[in-house]
Amino acid sequence: VREYLETRLPSHMIPITYVFLEQLPLTRDGKVDRRGLPTPTSARPFLRTQYVAPETTMEWFLAGLWAEVLELEFKHIGVLDSFFDLGGESIRATKVVARIARRLGIDINVSVVFEYRTIRRLIGFLDGSLVSETDRLARASERGAKQRAVLARQAQGNGSKHVQ
Repeated sequence: VREYLETRLPSHMIPITYVFLEQLPLTRDGKVDRRGLPTPTSARPFLRTQYVAPETTMEWFLAGLWAEVLELEFKHIGVLDSFFDLGGESIRATKVVARIARRLGIDINVSVVFEYRTIRRLIGFLDGSLVSETDRLARASERGAKQRAVLARQAQGNGSKHVQ
């Protein structure tokens, strides 16, 4: 069904979950009775990728975060699944970015979720961000240490001039 719809609809209009029914519930007027339709489950959507379970702490963390935002069961989020194939869109991507910032202290642009659509790819990006942030902090710390050493030498030099 999904492949058929992909040839006829824009990607944002393709459903992520499907409920197969023997027959549609109808009103007395012969129209579809929307209230009579079953609620889709939070089961794993029909995806082309095979399910690969999270293994690392960061994979588990992001899978849980995606489950919250996408309102899916955690056990249905694989590390190779596209955020958007699981039902993500720009509003939910914004929520993911906000939660990453709040919980990990890493500020990223929402475009990162669009570019790195799977948990594995996103972690690759975040690891690079963490390394570059750590490098930046280390360099700042080194500069601070050098400045403190210069100030200490100057203070010692000035101190000896004032001692008689």
